[in-house]
Amino acid sequence: MSELRSFYYPHAVHPGELISLEGSDFHHLRDVLRLGPDENVDIITYSGRYLAKIIQLKKNSSELIIQSEISQKESKYRLILWQSLIKSSKMDEVMDKATEMGVSEIVPLITERSAPLLQPKAENESRIQRWQRIIITAAKQARRDFVPIVSPPVPLVSLLCSLADADELRLFFWECAEQRDLSEYLRSKPQSHSIILLIGPEGGFSQEEASAILQKGFMPASLGPTILRAENAGFFALGLVQYLVSQFNP
Repeated sequence: MSELRSFYYPHAVHPGELISLEGSDFHHLRDVLRLGPDENVDIITYSGRYLAKIIQLKKNSSELIIQSEISQKESKYRLILWQSLIKSSKMDEVMDKATEMGVSEIVPLITERSAPLLQPKAENESRIQRWQRIIITAAKQARRDFVPIVSPPVPLVSLLCSLADADELRLFFWECAEQRDLSEYLRSKPQSHSIILLIGPEGGFSQEEASAILQKGFMPASLGPTILRAENAGFFALGLVQYLVSQFNP
């Protein structure tokens, strides 16, 4: 049996619901893959992946019926990457690779030394839309159970102020951190199903930012004796945390 093709749908769905695919997804389904009525496809959304059957092809859209939710295979942990803004092409790479590696949400951060936002406002909105397209494509390619969320860029100070006391795990990957047992920390809150991974910009965090981060309960963590590029640090951290939690939560 051949692997089902994946298509993105931007709304929540449920079994038995009729949906329509339009635009580029419809073109790909009909003209590239040459799929037709009674054939099955995957539908991936922000909340899950579903099996769907093509009912009919119209002039500019295809009608499908949602048959069932596909059982999830991903980690029960929600991995949230706080990534300081870096150069545009490198930030695109973060969106792509972090999605492939299982991230649940990406929050771009504005820090003292992060790459500046684009101007004017329309260019920034276009940049966020590009990130969303990259994430959707990567999620389909990696056969993720859902499409990760990307937030608009937010100042680090504002985000820290909005953090309430919670059971989530907070990891601050920092070049000044001492080597510590991450596995022990991850086991310290067995009820926690969310992990924030905080990654700095190319120039690192200022001392004032680092102090504010630590005051919010982030555990400083090291990625080894060498200094990684900002776009690579997030991948390393995601892979490391994924591996560690899998050891005690198979």
